[in-house]
Amino acid sequence: MKRIQAGAVAFRVRSDQREFLLVTAKRSDEWIFPKGNVDTDETLEEAALRELREEAGVEGVIVAEIGKLTFAYRDESVEITYFLVQSGATRPNGEGRKIRWLPLEEALRLVTFDDFRDLLRRAAEEASLQGLV
Repeated sequence: MKRIQAGAVAFRVRSDQREFLLVTAKRSDEWIFPKGNVDTDETLEEAALRELREEAGVEGVIVAEIGKLTFAYRDESVEITYFLVQSGATRPNGEGRKIRWLPLEEALRLVTFDDFRDLLRRAAEEASLQGLV
């Protein structure tokens, strides 16, 4: 069985420097990107933005799809489509996760998994191609 999820690699610009958002996982201190299941009545894009709001308290606008990651979890395959999201308004998140906004190099050091490092590099490249500082 395949479970479909969506996630967001969010960025903002502070003092002419791009910063990327990392959040802690629900059950550990691993640093990841907001992601979660896609509800039956929503698109991948809508799910990615909802997860970003729920897990980090961040509103945003999708810039581009930046990749898919697939992994095995228990007896199913999970496929996550990630989107590059330009951050907008923020509010406290309701899930109590830790959040960090970091420049690319610091985010690359802190993020837990190698696949996420590759995704972060693609996000930075796409933001540069789009001229987003």
